[in-house]
Amino acid sequence: MKRTPHSSEEVSLKRTSTIKNKIIVLFIWLLLWQVTAMIVHNDVILASPIKAVYTLLGYMATADFYRALFGSLLRIFAGIILGFFLAVLMAVIALKYKAAEDFFAPVANVFKSVPVAVFAVLVIIWWGTDVLTVAVCIPVALPNMYINILEGMKTVRPEYMEVAKVYHFSPLTSYRFIYKDAVKDNVYSAVKISVGMCIKAGVAAEIIGTPKYSIGGKLYLSKIYLDTPGVFAWAIAIIFISFVAEKLFIKVLDLYFKKRAVKITFRDKKSKDAATDMDLAGFENVSKSFGENNVLKNVNQKFEAGNIYLLDEPSGMGKTTKLRILAGLIKPDEGRVFAPAASMCFQEDRLFEQYDAITNIMLGGCDREKAEKLALTLLGSDDINKPVLELSGGQKRRVALIRAFSGDCKMVLLDEPFTGLDEENREKAQRFIESNAKGRIIVTASHVKAN
Repeated sequence: MKRTPHSSEEVSLKRTSTIKNKIIVLFIWLLLWQVTAMIVHNDVILASPIKAVYTLLGYMATADFYRALFGSLLRIFAGIILGFFLAVLMAVIALKYKAAEDFFAPVANVFKSVPVAVFAVLVIIWWGTDVLTVAVCIPVALPNMYINILEGMKTVRPEYMEVAKVYHFSPLTSYRFIYKDAVKDNVYSAVKISVGMCIKAGVAAEIIGTPKYSIGGKLYLSKIYLDTPGVFAWAIAIIFISFVAEKLFIKVLDLYFKKRAVKITFRDKKSKDAATDMDLAGFENVSKSFGENNVLKNVNQKFEAGNIYLLDEPSGMGKTTKLRILAGLIKPDEGRVFAPAASMCFQEDRLFEQYDAITNIMLGGCDREKAEKLALTLLGSDDINKPVLELSGGQKRRVALIRAFSGDCKMVLLDEPFTGLDEENREKAQRFIESNAKGRIIVTASHVKAN
């Protein structure tokens, strides 16, 4: 069997080689440190790595070491977590309101620029040393996390927000299926940077305030007694816990992002502009322009329940615009639109490709049992539980079509539903539409007519 350039064996060998190189580099630096310390021959000026490790082992034999260690970590972790949730809250508000983003910008810049010592002194003056570490870690973690999370949220494609609007996703469902994956890489990046920064900043603040049971307090005592080996011992401990803490936070994120959404909830579909019980939809003197392009001009048209309508005007004559207006995605410049709540098969599939076909169909507004039954009408039993990204273009198109019929909306809007389907599957899709119309208003925009 021919091996690919990126086979698992080669990746494993490369990873092993990288680890060996890092160990060699670390050994060289430790050797240089040891030789320099032997030349200086004065522990107060420069303690050797052997002396530092020996001192650290001595500390580890005492309960005081662990009280200081866990006391600092507890406060630092609390600051990181509070900073994270505050950053998420700010990012959500900033995404929704541009004025809020402008308002938060100087706060983030100040937090990034002001030295930790300034925050530490102010916290001591205002609240004392009890909350010092937590209060200092929050402004250290917050700006980086806020900026990264906001940028991740901004990468969400507007098309998927339209899916959420048409299918009435609840805020929680929108987050789980749209925003969660969008912010994933940014959250990882922010946490990797923030954990180490907060540990260093937290310990630095503790040296100033010397709270009880803290690493900073122990370092301060080492400074007073000129205990250089103690300083290096605590430095080694800080490096180690920074490494472990980062791995711990990353592991938690791995578990969180690995877990896929299982519960789907929706908003109430009733609104002032679209009553769910209407059996009629249409336009009265509707006009819509995009810049200087007049797409619709004084359009009057009605669609009644129980009928399937085909919009087959030439390209550029406003077929998609009509569907988007009926779906409530855009507003006309003039005229009146009346329509019940609608589901929609968009021109693009707009599926959530990390999830299987069944889950995508359930997002249209049905339970698993109904989703499976509908899926089997147009897909094979081996395909319905596959992640959508593994399906062919035609299979994805069928999933998008099924989703449009899975809910109980009075109106279904189909924009080029037969795109990418061969003749046999076009006929199956047409039969599916007819058998699932069930007294609804069906409006189809298509250049392709099924037989």
